[in-house]
Amino acid sequence: MVNATYGQPFNSIIIHKRLMIGVTILGRCHVFVFSEEAHEIFIVGEHLALNKVWQDGDVVEYDIPMSVRIESMPDNPNRIAFLYGPLVLAGDFGPINAELGSDRALASILIGDRETLTDSLIQSNVSKNVFRMKVLGYAGDHELRPFYPMHDHRYSVYWDLFTSEEWKLVEAEYREAVESNLLLEQLTVDSVQPAEMQPERDHNFEGEHVGLGKIYNRKYRDSWINGWFSFTMEVLAEEQVDLVVTYLKSNDTSVAFDITADGEQLGLGVLESEEMNKLETIRYELPQMITSSNSAVTIKFASHEGHKVGQVAGLRIVKRNS
Repeated sequence: MVNATYGQPFNSIIIHKRLMIGVTILGRCHVFVFSEEAHEIFIVGEHLALNKVWQDGDVVEYDIPMSVRIESMPDNPNRIAFLYGPLVLAGDFGPINAELGSDRALASILIGDRETLTDSLIQSNVSKNVFRMKVLGYAGDHELRPFYPMHDHRYSVYWDLFTSEEWKLVEAEYREAVESNLLLEQLTVDSVQPAEMQPERDHNFEGEHVGLGKIYNRKYRDSWINGWFSFTMEVLAEEQVDLVVTYLKSNDTSVAFDITADGEQLGLGVLESEEMNKLETIRYELPQMITSSNSAVTIKFASHEGHKVGQVAGLRIVKRNS
């Protein structure tokens, strides 16, 4: 509800109020003057026009109804977000220090039909900005709250939506990827998310002819022809560790590159896991002669002559679990 009081008598006024992008108006805006709904109301483009003979102290109130809607990622129509008017809604997964089990890691999976999805959200009686899922979340239903105050909770803004039939086809692969990621997190010594400013600064990112991008909601670094980039990663001197790299899968024949650790070329990696035929995670052995005398090593991706480095979406140094 917006309230405005106008001074000085005048005969007519056009109220110029630019609507925020994302506000969905269902039907007409309700405009009240002296608590009586005005009759001459019409929309001109993005402006609300209201004509009457105005007196000093007149009060205008208008109420713009909002509704929940879904928006899809441009590169993945089945990865969605919920918005209530201009508010981005996040699923509340509880305190940030809560243990993250495999079922909790599947909390952002929704099972339902896109056309009726918002019918499964029940508005709270306490706050109109809070909604409760009803038989929608695969691992349990959650509350959706405005995103901006969720700094002290685990949350999800993006959700992977499947019909019941689609989920039956991908559930085993999805669960395997989740279990693999949980294990890697438990073994992780150091990690870096490429293409994010602070993590790259923290890991002494350097490079030439470097590119960046985002696809499937994952940021990545790659290179142009004859490019390279590197990160400094922490290691353990007293324990064997490996390098684990997540790539975006690609059929680009111009991609060919080497990976080195402090100048020593690493061997061929072993496939650790795949995710929805879009990401693949490869594990590379780090020679102990390099890590045993260092607390950190420089991991460098360097293209072959006339080629490029592929799309690198994540790096980890992990304890060897075998």
